[in-house]
Amino acid sequence: MTQLADEVSSDISVYFCPLVDDGLPVADRARLESWLPEDELAKVKRYTRKEAREKGLLVRGYLRTLLTTYAAGVGLEITPSQWRFVYGDKGKPRLTADQFQCTQIAFNISHSGDYLMVSITHGAPEIELGADIERLRASTNIYPILNHYFTEQERDALLALPKAEQRERFFNLWALKESYIKAKGLGLALSLKSFGFCFDSAIRQTMMIDGLGEIEARQAIGLVLHQESMLSSDSWSVTLAHIDATYRFAVCINRPSQRLHGTLITMRELLQRW
Repeated sequence: MTQLADEVSSDISVYFCPLVDDGLPVADRARLESWLPEDELAKVKRYTRKEAREKGLLVRGYLRTLLTTYAAGVGLEITPSQWRFVYGDKGKPRLTADQFQCTQIAFNISHSGDYLMVSITHGAPEIELGADIERLRASTNIYPILNHYFTEQERDALLALPKAEQRERFFNLWALKESYIKAKGLGLALSLKSFGFCFDSAIRQTMMIDGLGEIEARQAIGLVLHQESMLSSDSWSVTLAHIDATYRFAVCINRPSQRLHGTLITMRELLQRW
């Protein structure tokens, strides 16, 4: 694996972090806890199940160490314990105003099943970045959901596919939609029918993830906005890719022609660096 700091040369750094307990020593867990301010630590300890507490601690530890790693790559020295966050009305986390002014770093996180996904970029105060990772679930009845949350065009294109491909398209679209509403920071206050995605212009290519290898990706996916007050879809870059047959992820950012560099990294590896 290459040094993580080298990845900052990419437009967007995307990290995939296992949330399965890999036997971290007690001392390492105590170290992660020491990085958290009282409010974050209280949130972790509020979980009643041990597994949930450990995942909550790992999520916060990953985010802080990856932000520190990314910052080091752009010449900033910020320890994991120094990061401070604020949250939008719909819960989107971001750096405090003073830290963002100093770093120009934007990030977004998502977790599903056994993975946390952290996307980080920097460079402009108006950055809107959203990321989502989704686990395909065979038990989900996808058809009642289509009319409620998908545009007519998305629904018709999905139903035109062979039956065996429809579930795959559903979760691909769900990841894309989640990534866009997370970028906007509006949650479900932004109607999922007010925008849609079209695969007609999508470019298929392979994407390298350090520690995982080549995966299938699609870029230049069409974003169709149905509200005149919204920004032109031409200003957005949309990527969809599959880690494996179960997990897929999407990234939306309000900058055109963005490249992604992916890395699979464990907490054990990060703690060796910080």
